Amino acid sequence: MSVEEELLQGKKHYCSTPQAIGRGGVGLCAWPRNHVVTWNVVAPLPGFTVQSLQQIYKASFDLWTAVSGFKHAFTQNPRNANIIVGARDIDRAGGILGEHQLPCGNITATSQIQGWLDSSDSWTTAKNWRQTGRFPVHSVSAHEFGHGIGLSHAPENLQALMAPRLSLITTPQAWDKSEVVLRYGQDQDQDQDQDSDAGDLLGQILRCLERLSDSDKQTIKELFLE
Repeated sequence: MSVEEELLQGKKHYCSTPQAIGRGGVGLCAWPRNHVVTWNVVAPLPGFTVQSLQQIYKASFDLWTAVSGFKHAFTQNPRNANIIVGARDIDRAGGILGEHQLPCGNITATSQIQGWLDSSDSWTTAKNWRQTGRFPVHSVSAHEFGHGIGLSHAPENLQALMAPRLSLITTPQAWDKSEVVLRYGQDQDQDQDQDSDAGDLLGQILRCLERLSDSDKQTIKELFLE
């Protein structure tokens, strides 16, 4: 079965990450509020350089920053990184695309968790990835990093970046936003009236991304936005 056929039939699972602990603040999986979560790339995907993946992964993390008070930063020292990002052979090609530990339990500003994409699969940054026979590293990494900052899978009947199955969604949707805001609050620079309008979520992302450098904005537009 082709990648496109699997996608259309809803058979392609994003990852093997288990459900996070539930809502309501009790046992909520999250990094400490106001902590800048650091990350480092320790093992690149085949066909990608560490430098190119740093750019892609930064853009993926920036999507979560754009809709919440979550903050992140790349660190040169993997020993000090809160999130270690790598690639390894998880299962056969075409199986699970990735997996990520969740920041649950006694997580502190010095804790470290790991996330992996499957090196046995073929990856691309192309927007027409369904026709390439490869998987979209940008949107899959954005999904995995959602786990890395504490989000579980969204219910299967919702349109969400954190849905358990691969789709054409590349940016956080209403459910995703509500979950990340629950953990990290609103971005203080967001306009509250505009921010409350779920229908303007794409506009909100674009406005927040204006604070980034020109190169970062261009990367996000090329990877995630039409």
